[in-house]
Amino acid sequence: GTWVETEKEISVSELPSKVSSSIKQQNPNCEIVSAYKIESATKQTKYEADIKIGKIKKEVVLLVDGTTAK
Repeated sequence: GTWVETEKEISVSELPSKVSSSIKQQNPNCEIVSAYKIESATKQTKYEADIKIGKIKKEVVLLVDGTTAK
């Protein structure tokens, strides 16, 4: 088979600074619970983070420059 995509858990401190600051800017008072690096054969590398704001949990996916991935 052909390699398509790899998702690897990374520590929150390994998130690129533009990604973590963008998450904090878009979601004030959030806690970044976990982080993942998603590498793809055909798309840009993305970073996924599970965040918590109070009791609400959500997932955000950003590109290395801090913009939201489509």
